[in-house]
Amino acid sequence: MHRKEFYNARKTQLAKEIKKLKRDIERYPKGTLVISASKGKPQWYVQRKEKDGKYSRTYIKRENLMQAKKLARKAYDRAVMLDKQNELHCIERYLVNCSEVNYRRFLQKTSPYRELLVDVNWENEPYEKNQKYPEALTHPTIRGEMVRSKSEANIADGLLAEGIAYRYENKLVLDGVELFPDFTLKSRKNQKLIIWEHFGRIDDPKYVEKTSRKLKLYFNNGYIPGVNLIMTFEDKKHPFTMEAVVDVIERYLI
Repeated sequence: MHRKEFYNARKTQLAKEIKKLKRDIERYPKGTLVISASKGKPQWYVQRKEKDGKYSRTYIKRENLMQAKKLARKAYDRAVMLDKQNELHCIERYLVNCSEVNYRRFLQKTSPYRELLVDVNWENEPYEKNQKYPEALTHPTIRGEMVRSKSEANIADGLLAEGIAYRYENKLVLDGVELFPDFTLKSRKNQKLIIWEHFGRIDDPKYVEKTSRKLKLYFNNGYIPGVNLIMTFEDKKHPFTMEAVVDVIERYLI
């Protein structure tokens, strides 16, 4: 995903979040929470602006704790909304003024720079792949291979775009158990091998049980999340988007 596409998607998401926050804020009690201290204990007041422009304060008794909680949440949501509005404003200014440089041209297959920037020898060496359920390989990647889900295709395309060498379902044996991690890749930071496992059905109890056993194998054999193991997740209600792929790559791999 190009930078402008990423920020346009982020802009759309922020607009939705701001709209929801505005609706939520309107549902809270009128007024603003003011907190002061008396003998080391907090005192709660609701402050309102009267018709004459002056402000009045009303003490909130302890038995009206829920009112104080709602006003506290209102203050918090308003601060979150202001932060998102500020981010949205910055993105809008960026999109108007930015001049994007196509640095990915250095990483394209036809580029003479690619072999100097990416470990193409390791990437293209023969390796033992997963031979199970070939009929499930239904989603093509830009590189021309077939993977098992749209999310995996997005991950593969994101890695390719950033010049990160990877192998798909490369055989790994841990404690005598054969595993085929979704992606085995080389970090552009230090060329160390990293496993990226994407767990796409965490709303399926049997799948979660199988995932737990796999993670235990990783943890028992020196794989540490955020160091040499990347884990991403999704279910039917929470798909793993291309924006999320970009975020993970930028956070851990470049």
